[in-house]
Order: sequence, then structure tokens, then C-alpha cells
Amino acid sequence: MHYCSSRKMLSRRQLLGLPLLLAATRARAFADQARFTFAQIRHAGHWDPRPDGLSRLAWEIAKRTSIETSPVVKAIGLADPDLFYYPFAVLSSDSGFPAPAENEIAELRRYLSYGGFLLIDDATGTRGGPFEQS
Repeated sequence: MHYCSSRKMLSRRQLLGLPLLLAATRARAFADQARFTFAQIRHAGHWDPRPDGLSRLAWEIAKRTSIETSPVVKAIGLADPDLFYYPFAVLSSDSGFPAPAENEIAELRRYLSYGGFLLIDDATGTRGGPFEQS
């Protein structure tokens, strides 16, 4: 008895190709511009206390996840309009620094309200230190 159905049968070539669909690969993007890049905020204090820290973190992220990262960290000021191209920014210091100017605070507020993320790192690791006081 011959049974006719609307379903198609897989050919041998299609059946043998199914395991290839299960092999997971890294996510692909269009160019290096799509790589995750840290933005490190420049300020009047010691803004880069761990010069290789963020590039090493980017390497670890690329190694342990499917996120493609850039080993180059972009140093950028709060008033720089290019800050909005970097969704993840880091403000770090191991010393105190003066408060940002009013226009920089306004730009930071706008950056955060548009979905930017700011990681604040006290590189001293001490309570009540100069970074915390500033």
C-alpha cells in the first residue's frame, strides 16, 4: 500500500547534513565594528590604574563565551560624543579626582538614560579611601 502525504522525505544528503546543523559556532558579525569594546573614562585623576586589566578581561570574555571582543580599550572623555558608540564604560582610579564639569555630568546622565552601562572601579580596594571620597 502506498501512502501519500504532504510531508517530504529527507534525502540521504540532507540526512547526513543534519549533524552539521547541531555544531555550534561563534556568533558572526559584519566587521570588527561589531566586536565588544570597553570604553575607559578619562578623568583628571589617575584614570588607568591597571593598564592591561580591561584588555585581559576582554580576552577572557572572548575565550569563555561566544562574544567577539576587541583587545583594544578605547580611552574616552565624558563629553566626547563617541562615548555613545560604546555601551559599556568603565570609570576607574586608585586615587581621588575632582568632580566632572557640569556638561560632563549632563552627558553621562544622557549616556546612562539611553542605555549605557557604567562600571565604577575603586582600584584601591579600601573603604573610605581617596577614590571613595572624591
